[in-house]
Amino acid sequence: GDFGPAAYHFVDWLVTAGQRAWQVLPLTPIGPGNSPYASVSAFAGSPLLVALEPLIDKGWIDAADAATGSRLPVDHVAFEHAVPWRMARLREAASGYAQRASEEDRAAYAAFCAAEVGWLDDYALFMALDGHYQQQGIWNWTAWETGCARRDPAALAAARRQWREEIDFWC
Repeated sequence: GDFGPAAYHFVDWLVTAGQRAWQVLPLTPIGPGNSPYASVSAFAGSPLLVALEPLIDKGWIDAADAATGSRLPVDHVAFEHAVPWRMARLREAASGYAQRASEEDRAAYAAFCAAEVGWLDDYALFMALDGHYQQQGIWNWTAWETGCARRDPAALAAARRQWREEIDFWC
């Protein structure tokens, strides 16, 4: 599930049932073994929990593409299918945002980035580099190019220029 209409319905149901708390697993990105307890960030929310309905409403995702998710199992999470499917929809949404976002949406994004600058820039850079190195079969940041692994300012600045679009996606 995600934080879409079904989650709101569940919260409404909790209220009518007299519940005052909803205990959940960590809501950060999943890590190795699909564990929410081995996240790459203590601050970022899981991209897998982003509701697609608002992105469809904005015109950033095609409703027919989002509907293909109905082919995923409903009785368990098949991470090997769900993660690539969900990330493809989010990449589609990022592209749609870049092409069609309103000034209000762009201002909200800029305000979010400014408010979360203490962690967001480094997280997004890490995710961009991690994706790049994983494609090369390098699964541990300690094996990255030395400048990035040791956080050399010049190497990080070069990486930020090289991976600007990917960094924007993760933001």
